Amino acid sequence: VMVGRMAWHRPWLMRHTDSVVYGGRDRCMTRREIIDEYVDYAENVQNTIGSSKCVADDIYGFPTSIVVRPLLGLFYGESGGRKFKMRLSAEWEGNKGKIGIR
Repeated sequence: VMVGRMAWHRPWLMRHTDSVVYGGRDRCMTRREIIDEYVDYAENVQNTIGSSKCVADDIYGFPTSIVVRPLLGLFYGESGGRKFKMRLSAEWEGNKGKIGIR
């Protein structure tokens, strides 16, 4: 079964996948909780590895545009979802490498 595009574009529909596939208890997180937890993770990645890359020096980082991208579809199909996506995109462009959505 191909679920890659759905997971990328409509991640909220995939929220119960781990508990269904692997068993165990569903965490039942809200979108806000997911955002908070993911931003903590993304900031840790950028603080540990860096946010820029230099291919010439074989240094690879995770630019904010890449790190934040999985959040873009979180409100797909919801009222205000497009505004969330546009604001998130504007935030990472305007904050020069900071996630800035808290």
